[in-house]
Amino acid sequence: MLRVCEGYAPVSKLTYEERAVYDKILSVCGQIKENYGGIYEREKAIHDKIVSSFSYTEGEITLYDHTVSKLVLYKEGVCEAYATLFYIMCRLCDVPCTIVTGIYDGVDHMWNQVILDGEYYHVDVTNDDPIPDADGRIRYSSFNVSEEEIRKTHTPDNGTAIATGSKYNYYNVSGLVVNSYEDLERIIGDAVASKKLYLTFKTTDRYVIWSDAQLKSAFPENFYGGAYLFGEYGTPGTYDVTLYYGTTE
Repeated sequence: MLRVCEGYAPVSKLTYEERAVYDKILSVCGQIKENYGGIYEREKAIHDKIVSSFSYTEGEITLYDHTVSKLVLYKEGVCEAYATLFYIMCRLCDVPCTIVTGIYDGVDHMWNQVILDGEYYHVDVTNDDPIPDADGRIRYSSFNVSEEEIRKTHTPDNGTAIATGSKYNYYNVSGLVVNSYEDLERIIGDAVASKKLYLTFKTTDRYVIWSDAQLKSAFPENFYGGAYLFGEYGTPGTYDVTLYYGTTE
């Protein structure tokens, strides 16, 4: 399928199953290109589609779990399938993309790089797929990150391009970077006002969250409910918050 996508082989070389899968991918990519004109917007749409549609294989892993066919047809697979599908969809949507191999959490891993405005960014759609899956929850901690950020958790193989970009990091584009307590109040306040169930933001060296109490103090006084946070206190990084809304009665 990769060789067909890259133009090195005709579609006739695909098996019956691969052709069915490739047609599904073409259809989705056609919709993305129709709905999104910008390269970043298309890339994010691809990321969100993959993260929201598939699950990482739990239990025994077979060779089939490494294939795009298993991922598309049975909605589950491993990092090779995720990264390969992201690459194929990017190619079909005119988003410059490569496949990266290396180490994550002590084991072999595969992810991607994209090139936006001439600069490289790392993208790990596998890592952004929450376990367990939850409708409407999408993580962006590994979406368009720099070399410094990816190397906190990943070790790319030698020869991998250095990711120097920062402009198109999701949190920068979306205004979800917390540099002060006021930023935290604004981001949480906007999410609560919109009744969002999931919230994500990124802190920097300029503002670090140390405790639950510090986070809860940034919620509006009229917020009735609770929040579950996924992230590491005491260090700059990304946080994912699940919001629960109660009543005043």
